Amino acid sequence: MRILSALFVAAALTGAVACGGPRAASDPTASLPAWEGRAAELFDDSLDPAVLGLSIERPIYRGDLLFRERCQAAEHVARMKLTTVTLGTNEGKKTVTLGFTTLERLAGAPPPPTLEASFRAGSPSFGLIERMQGKLRGKTAVVAWRTFREDGGAVVHSVVAPDDPEVVAAVHENVALEDLSK
Repeated sequence: MRILSALFVAAALTGAVACGGPRAASDPTASLPAWEGRAAELFDDSLDPAVLGLSIERPIYRGDLLFRERCQAAEHVARMKLTTVTLGTNEGKKTVTLGFTTLERLAGAPPPPTLEASFRAGSPSFGLIERMQGKLRGKTAVVAWRTFREDGGAVVHSVVAPDDPEVVAAVHENVALEDLSK
């Protein structure tokens, strides 16, 4: 009887391993951070109106502590060209997906040649992007982004800043400050 029980337990364990075992071991998103708390504040899917030339005052990014933290926490920061704007829905909520082409790596790991970043209804810049979608194509911007674990998958969340020499200098300064603190 003990041999039969041992064989049953061994078969059950083999079956568990063959079926993938615990989900975390086979889940490619398990190592990604969750999009919550401070991470959701940093990568809040916002687009600075200055990208569209809608700011009366020139935005100040040098010395901006929030922008510094975003640059230092981002997987990638790059100058990018906005190539596509696509309206859609996801789980019943309106979305706008912006397609970018990488022009220049500024910080973080080498970026992919293209990026798609979705902005859902309720995100800080959704209304602006939806209204101004036709004026976005062809614009260049500085994009900081990170991939997060969300709703069982990998989701990119980003922050889009104007492609301005001051913003680019701020990115370089923020990365240099991070290197100095190590």
